[in-house]
Amino acid sequence: MENLDLLTKKLSYSVKKLVAVNSISFCYVELPIDQHCALFGRNNLGKTSLLNVLKLHLFPEISFNDCQNKFAFKSSKGELYAGDDSYLYYFPSDSSFLILEAENIHGCFCLILFKSNSSFGYQRLALPCAYDDIREQFWDIEQQTVNNGLGKIGRAVQQECRDRSRMPASA
Repeated sequence: MENLDLLTKKLSYSVKKLVAVNSISFCYVELPIDQHCALFGRNNLGKTSLLNVLKLHLFPEISFNDCQNKFAFKSSKGELYAGDDSYLYYFPSDSSFLILEAENIHGCFCLILFKSNSSFGYQRLALPCAYDDIREQFWDIEQQTVNNGLGKIGRAVQQECRDRSRMPASA
């Protein structure tokens, strides 16, 4: 019984938060999913798409090729979305990020998905910290003078945009 308790403790894993930056139909959204949460809104605002971000984080995929079979993203009419449509929806720009904050026995960590240079591809970055520790890199929530007081794009995203704009077109 003691071994089972130890195994259960080692396998302890919880998803705490989803964050979308310049993705889906959001400029910026944080969704706490480690507590009760209700999503309300008109059709086609991105509620289901935000929850589908879990598939992108938890499936061992790195591209939207063969998207219909891998992810099975569907429209409200039940039609499957093609890979190029899904890719451009989740990663419309080089400043698009999907972040999952989770926790295991070692503490909080973040998985960050971002657009890669491969066709319909994305990459993963894992950071051993809570999202609160890196939020300012993605969104400056303290900046109250822009976006009707909702904040502005963070330093890392601004730098990424500047770096990408200086790259040659073939890069």
